[in-house]
Formats: sequence, structure tokens, C-alpha cells
Amino acid sequence: MSITVDIKGQPVKLLDTRELAIFHNKTTIVSTWILDTFFPNRRVFNGTEVAMGDLDTNTPIAPLVAPSVQGRVITDQAEYNVKHVKPAYLKPSGYVTPQNVNDLALLGTMQQAGVVNNTVNMSGAEKMRIAQISRFTRNRESITNFNVFMAIEVLLKGKVTFASKDFPEITVDYGRHAEMAFTPTTKWDATDATPVTDIKNMNARLVEHGGTDAVAILTTSKVFGNMAKNDEFQENFVKPLGANAANPLTIGSITGGQEAKYRGELDGVQVWTLDATYRNEKGVVTRYIGEKAFYMISDMSGFLCHCGLQNLDAMEQPLDVYDYIVVEKDPSGVKLISESSPLAVPSNVNGVCGGEAFLTA
Repeated sequence: MSITVDIKGQPVKLLDTRELAIFHNKTTIVSTWILDTFFPNRRVFNGTEVAMGDLDTNTPIAPLVAPSVQGRVITDQAEYNVKHVKPAYLKPSGYVTPQNVNDLALLGTMQQAGVVNNTVNMSGAEKMRIAQISRFTRNRESITNFNVFMAIEVLLKGKVTFASKDFPEITVDYGRHAEMAFTPTTKWDATDATPVTDIKNMNARLVEHGGTDAVAILTTSKVFGNMAKNDEFQENFVKPLGANAANPLTIGSITGGQEAKYRGELDGVQVWTLDATYRNEKGVVTRYIGEKAFYMISDMSGFLCHCGLQNLDAMEQPLDVYDYIVVEKDPSGVKLISESSPLAVPSNVNGVCGGEAFLTA
């Protein structure tokens, strides 16, 4: 059901949040591969905290500090093995204005859906509806991007730091064992590198501290390319297959793209490369994982938890996202707001071994 607002004395029908969600599902392009692959479990908590004891984790959870929903620093003494952790609280918002309606792909989709009659001589109401969808998509994607970033930090580092201009820097640390950080003695772009030996050593650490063997490798195209052509790798995985055998991994292009690439298996361990990038708050293009990174992973059962939202209309429901529209008189405007309270939690905090320095250049 649409909503009606008064603009310059005239009633203008705008889309409600349910209609906006439908159009958002048709236009979103944010990749959630990291979340879907390594944090497939979803849990909700009605309160404002994640109850760690209710999660089926394989190791004790040891956050050093946790963020409150207001982003205030917790001044109490940090303790290990706490039972509750407060998640981040996200509240992206923005005003709807018809001045900059320039997303041609979105305009085409909206014309096909009957939201606008044409994309040339749009009415003020049509421009407002297009601006609504654009703002809604921006809010939703900012939350998805945050969740992906948080999941990567938790997966690769065993901790995550929340920081913005609105509140001080706060870290949730799950207490990963120090030996899970691995740097090869000889970098893999050297002629005498021993990547197979290094991989075996990393897997031994996974078994010792996490209790299970690796099931996946996550690296970059650059590291993957150096590993695949290495002499020790060739001796162990290519030559035993015969003189005319192909490499067991899909070499293909050594360049990346925004999607993860499946390269094959090594002794039953999936090999994935990820070269995706994002723009940080300063507009600088940044990689999700470092160009020289390599990680062996046994934990593919992490959790993305959501807690109750501190909104009177949501009434502490543990929704992944709650969207609403505010029509303001002072200052005058239509504002779209989205709220979410997520926290990524590893199933096995010692289920990842690796690092960011496997190449020299």
C-alpha cells in the first residue's frame, strides 16, 4: 500500500517499504558469497545481546570488549569467556530528493514495472518514487556491505573492529590462538619456496588448535598463480598424475573480478580465489583480502546473528533489517531509515590458519 505525502500543497503517492523491498530485490548486485559460504547459520535474539551459550560453537568465545547499540565505550574490565555480547547497531538513512535521478538501469526497471510512464518527461511524483528506490537500495546495500566486511574480519582475524565518526573504535575479539597466524619462511614467489610443506604445517595447526582438518582454501589470484607453478607443488600434485596430465586446479585467468572463483580441489580441499574490492569511507578502492593473502579454513559453519531492534515500532523484534519512512516538517523532507543489529560469530574460532604475507611483491 502506497503512502501519501503533501508536497507544495499537492498529495503525492510514494511507495511504502514493502513495495521498496520488492524493487530492491530486483536491482541489488551486492555479493554475499563470504556470508553464504562461511556464515550460513542464522540466529536471532529478542534482547539486545547475543547469548553465546545458545550457539553451537566448538570453542569458548572470548570477546575483549563489545559495542553497545549507542556506540559508547564499555568501561568495565574486559573478561574472557563472557556469555553475552552486544552487536553493532546500524542505522543508515537519507533524504529523498528528485534532483538526481540518473540511474538509467533503475529507470528502465521501473518503467517495465509500471512505476513510471517514461524515463524522459517524468512527473515530480515519479521522480520522488525513483529517488525513494535509489535511497532504499543505498541503505540496504550499506548494511549488506557492513555484514560482508564484518564476516571477513571475523573469519580471517578472529576479531572485528567497529569504528565510525559517530562512536569510538571498539573491538570484539573471539580469542584466536596466536599460532593460527602463519607466515611462510620462504615467500611463495621465490624459486626455493615450499608451499606444499607450508600447507601441511598450517593444516597441522588447524588440527592441533581447532580439532579438524581444512576443508577450504581462500586466497588471491596472484598467490594462487605462484603456488600452481611452484616446483614442489608440481612434484606433489601434477607429475604423479602422469606426463600428459593437466593441472588438478583450474588455472584460467590469473586476474580477479568481483566474484569468488572456484579453482578445484587439493586432496579434497576446495580452493577459492577472491579479488573483490570495495570503496572505503574515504573513497579509496580496497581489497576485501590482501593481494598476498592465503588462508586454510576448517570452519564453514559460522553464524550471522541479529538482535532485537531498539525502535518503538519494531518492538525489539530481531529482524535482519527494519525499514521505515519519516515525513519531517522541520527540516522539511522525506527520510528513509533502515535499522539492523548484526554480529558475525565463528563456529570454531581456531578454524582458520594463514596470513597476509605469502609473497614478497
